[in-house]
Amino acid sequence: MILLYIKKISNILNRINGLLLVVILGSAITVGILQVFCRYFLLSSLMWSEEIMRFMLLWLVFIALPIGVKSKRHISLNIILGKVSPEIKKWMEIVINLIGIIVIIILLPHSIKVVTLGRLQRVASINIPFSYVYIVVPISLFITVFNFIELIVKECVRKVGKIDD
Repeated sequence: MILLYIKKISNILNRINGLLLVVILGSAITVGILQVFCRYFLLSSLMWSEEIMRFMLLWLVFIALPIGVKSKRHISLNIILGKVSPEIKKWMEIVINLIGIIVIIILLPHSIKVVTLGRLQRVASINIPFSYVYIVVPISLFITVFNFIELIVKECVRKVGKIDD
């Protein structure tokens, strides 16, 4: 029962992430093309485009993080996992996911601190607080923890033999 709720929430969060990924990637491509057009045809460069592209890349990486975890494309010990029995593999996957959660729990307070300190500085070219740029980090980490929890619960339920997913 709890797995059903976790899966629903996780699916909703990851759909939103997927849509954001598409929108930001499309925007980054548009800004890049616009910058090339302005530079080579109008002979005038956009002052803000390089900085915006950097921020979009940051957002793309952190928005893709939870999606990668949910689809099990995060860093793991694939070489070792391929050489052990299925029972040990399941336990190792649970441990790897727990390590992921621990790492994120360590990073989360620091990312919140960076966002908080970002309120005091402004992005020079577009005059917005840096906290707007860095807010994606703690949000992404939170969603990633949620996805790790879903993977762990799925493995535990699978060990009991209640699901085949």
